[in-house]
Amino acid sequence: MSGVRYQVSGDTDLLQVTQVVSDPDAMQQTGGRPRIESHRDLTVYQKALDYVDFIYELAESFPKRENFGMWSQITRAALSVPTNIPEGHARSSRKEYAYFLTLAHSSLMETETLLTVAHRRRYITDGQIAHGRRRLEEMSKMLVALRRKLIGDWKDTRKC
Repeated sequence: MSGVRYQVSGDTDLLQVTQVVSDPDAMQQTGGRPRIESHRDLTVYQKALDYVDFIYELAESFPKRENFGMWSQITRAALSVPTNIPEGHARSSRKEYAYFLTLAHSSLMETETLLTVAHRRRYITDGQIAHGRRRLEEMSKMLVALRRKLIGDWKDTRKC
Protein backbone atom coordinates (compact mmCIF):
# COMPACT_ATOMS: atom_id res chain seq x y z
CA MET A 1 0.00 0.00 0.00
CA SER A 2 1.13 3.54 -0.72
CA GLY A 3 0.99 4.79 2.85
CA VAL A 4 -1.45 7.55 1.89
CA ARG A 5 -4.16 7.90 4.52
CA TYR A 6 -7.55 9.35 3.75
CA GLN A 7 -9.65 10.88 6.46
CA VAL A 8 -13.33 11.06 5.74
CA SER A 9 -15.56 13.36 7.73
CA GLY A 10 -19.21 14.36 7.80
CA ASP A 11 -22.27 12.44 6.71
CA THR A 12 -21.67 9.87 9.42
CA ASP A 13 -24.74 7.94 8.39
CA LEU A 14 -23.19 7.49 4.94
CA LEU A 15 -19.52 7.12 5.80
CA GLN A 16 -19.11 5.00 8.88
CA VAL A 17 -16.00 3.14 9.90
CA THR A 18 -16.00 -0.47 11.02
CA GLN A 19 -12.94 -0.11 13.26
CA VAL A 20 -12.44 2.73 15.71
CA VAL A 21 -8.92 4.04 16.31
CA SER A 22 -8.29 3.80 20.03
CA ASP A 23 -5.14 5.96 20.02
CA PRO A 24 -6.13 9.30 21.66
CA ASP A 25 -3.36 11.15 19.77
CA ALA A 26 -4.68 9.87 16.43
CA MET A 27 -8.21 10.87 17.40
CA GLN A 28 -7.01 14.36 18.36
CA GLN A 29 -5.18 14.74 15.02
CA THR A 30 -8.39 13.98 13.13
CA GLY A 31 -10.62 16.27 15.15
CA GLY A 32 -12.07 13.43 17.23
CA ARG A 33 -13.12 11.35 14.22
CA PRO A 34 -11.72 7.87 13.62
CA ARG A 35 -9.03 7.80 10.93
CA ILE A 36 -9.63 5.59 7.90
CA GLU A 37 -6.57 3.35 8.09
CA SER A 38 -7.61 0.89 5.42
CA HIS A 39 -10.28 0.27 2.82
CA ARG A 40 -11.55 -2.37 5.26
CA ASP A 41 -12.53 0.49 7.61
CA LEU A 42 -15.09 1.78 5.12
CA THR A 43 -18.67 0.64 5.61
CA VAL A 44 -19.24 0.93 1.87
CA TYR A 45 -16.53 -1.71 1.30
CA GLN A 46 -18.18 -4.09 3.79
CA LYS A 47 -21.58 -3.50 2.21
CA ALA A 48 -20.12 -4.12 -1.25
CA LEU A 49 -18.78 -7.50 -0.10
CA ASP A 50 -22.22 -8.37 1.31
CA TYR A 51 -23.76 -7.26 -2.00
CA VAL A 52 -21.52 -9.71 -3.87
CA ASP A 53 -22.90 -12.52 -1.69
CA PHE A 54 -26.45 -11.31 -2.38
CA ILE A 55 -25.85 -11.23 -6.15
CA TYR A 56 -24.29 -14.70 -6.16
CA GLU A 57 -27.30 -16.07 -4.25
CA LEU A 58 -29.69 -14.46 -6.74
CA ALA A 59 -27.70 -15.64 -9.74
CA GLU A 60 -27.91 -19.23 -8.50
CA SER A 61 -31.62 -19.13 -9.36
CA PHE A 62 -30.97 -18.11 -13.00
CA PRO A 63 -31.60 -20.77 -15.63
CA LYS A 64 -28.55 -22.86 -16.60
CA ARG A 65 -28.60 -21.33 -20.08
CA GLU A 66 -27.56 -18.03 -18.45
CA ASN A 67 -24.32 -19.42 -16.97
CA PHE A 68 -22.20 -17.84 -19.68
CA GLY A 69 -24.45 -14.84 -20.20
CA MET A 70 -26.23 -12.89 -17.53
CA TRP A 71 -24.91 -14.99 -14.60
CA SER A 72 -21.34 -14.28 -15.61
CA GLN A 73 -21.92 -10.59 -16.29
CA ILE A 74 -23.85 -9.77 -13.12
CA THR A 75 -21.39 -11.57 -10.85
CA ARG A 76 -18.39 -9.89 -12.52
CA ALA A 77 -20.03 -6.47 -12.21
CA ALA A 78 -20.86 -7.09 -8.54
CA LEU A 79 -17.28 -8.27 -7.86
CA SER A 80 -15.93 -5.12 -9.45
CA VAL A 81 -17.51 -2.90 -6.79
CA PRO A 82 -15.52 -4.08 -3.74
CA THR A 83 -12.36 -4.74 -5.77
CA ASN A 84 -12.13 -1.15 -7.06
CA ILE A 85 -12.42 0.39 -3.59
CA PRO A 86 -9.13 -1.03 -2.22
CA GLU A 87 -7.39 -0.58 -5.55
CA GLY A 88 -8.22 3.12 -5.42
CA HIS A 89 -7.33 3.40 -1.76
CA ALA A 90 -3.87 2.03 -2.53
CA ARG A 91 -3.18 4.72 -5.15
CA SER A 92 -0.98 7.68 -4.42
CA SER A 93 -3.44 10.52 -4.97
CA ARG A 94 -6.98 11.49 -4.12
CA LYS A 95 -7.72 11.94 -7.82
CA GLU A 96 -6.70 8.34 -8.57
CA TYR A 97 -8.68 7.08 -5.57
CA ALA A 98 -11.72 9.01 -6.82
CA TYR A 99 -11.29 7.48 -10.29
CA PHE A 100 -11.52 3.96 -8.85
CA LEU A 101 -14.56 4.96 -6.80
CA THR A 102 -16.12 6.08 -10.09
CA LEU A 103 -15.36 2.64 -11.54
CA ALA A 104 -16.94 0.99 -8.49
CA HIS A 105 -20.02 3.19 -8.87
CA SER A 106 -20.27 2.40 -12.59
CA SER A 107 -20.12 -1.33 -11.87
CA LEU A 108 -22.81 -0.89 -9.24
CA MET A 109 -25.05 0.76 -11.84
CA GLU A 110 -24.32 -2.10 -14.23
CA THR A 111 -25.63 -4.56 -11.64
CA GLU A 112 -28.79 -2.46 -11.34
CA THR A 113 -29.44 -2.80 -15.06
CA LEU A 114 -28.78 -6.53 -14.93
CA LEU A 115 -31.14 -6.90 -11.96
CA THR A 116 -33.80 -5.12 -14.00
CA VAL A 117 -33.26 -7.48 -16.94
CA ALA A 118 -33.35 -10.50 -14.60
CA HIS A 119 -36.62 -9.24 -13.14
CA ARG A 120 -38.12 -8.62 -16.57
CA ARG A 121 -37.11 -12.17 -17.57
CA ARG A 122 -38.77 -13.36 -14.33
CA TYR A 123 -35.54 -14.84 -12.96
CA ILE A 124 -36.03 -12.88 -9.73
CA THR A 125 -39.09 -11.76 -7.78
CA ASP A 126 -40.48 -8.30 -7.06
CA GLY A 127 -39.20 -8.61 -3.49
CA GLN A 128 -35.71 -9.59 -4.61
CA ILE A 129 -35.33 -6.68 -7.00
CA ALA A 130 -36.71 -4.24 -4.42
CA HIS A 131 -34.24 -5.52 -1.83
CA GLY A 132 -31.37 -5.35 -4.34
CA ARG A 133 -32.24 -1.80 -5.33
CA ARG A 134 -32.40 -0.63 -1.71
CA ARG A 135 -28.93 -2.02 -1.07
CA LEU A 136 -27.66 -0.60 -4.34
CA GLU A 137 -29.02 2.89 -3.63
CA GLU A 138 -27.43 2.91 -0.18
CA MET A 139 -24.02 1.97 -1.60
CA SER A 140 -24.40 4.46 -4.44
CA LYS A 141 -24.94 7.30 -1.93
CA MET A 142 -21.92 6.16 0.06
CA LEU A 143 -19.64 6.01 -2.99
CA VAL A 144 -20.77 9.43 -4.20
CA ALA A 145 -20.30 10.94 -0.72
CA LEU A 146 -16.85 9.42 -0.34
CA ARG A 147 -15.79 10.67 -3.75
CA ARG A 148 -17.07 14.16 -2.97
CA LYS A 149 -15.10 14.19 0.27
CA LEU A 150 -11.96 13.29 -1.68
CA ILE A 151 -12.13 15.76 -4.57
CA GLY A 152 -15.35 17.71 -4.64
CA ASP A 153 -18.54 17.68 -6.64
CA TRP A 154 -19.37 14.44 -8.45
CA LYS A 155 -20.51 15.99 -11.73
CA ASP A 156 -17.64 18.48 -11.99
CA THR A 157 -14.94 15.87 -11.55
CA ARG A 158 -16.12 12.87 -13.56
CA LYS A 159 -13.26 13.13 -16.07
CA CYS A 160 -10.43 12.62 -13.61
